[in-house]
Amino acid sequence: MITQKQLIRLARITYKKMQGNSSKMIRTSLKNDDWWNSLSGTLHQQIGKVIAKYHDYFVVNCEVDVNHKYIRTDYWGNGIYS
Repeated sequence: MITQKQLIRLARITYKKMQGNSSKMIRTSLKNDDWWNSLSGTLHQQIGKVIAKYHDYFVVNCEVDVNHKYIRTDYWGNGIYS
């Protein structure tokens, strides 16, 4: 079982990785990323929900320039749209 702290950490890593890509969805911007592909589908959905819910936190605390603000996901956490 993953803790909330670990989930936020994974979401921060994911958000940072997504900023260098022009895609508006996680699955297309990170589809060739080995780290992302090593995570389970359930974890992908949880990360998507966290990023969408706390998007302001990620914008303010991202270590790189923010090119995309991901603020929305479907009910299951599939896809994040800017």
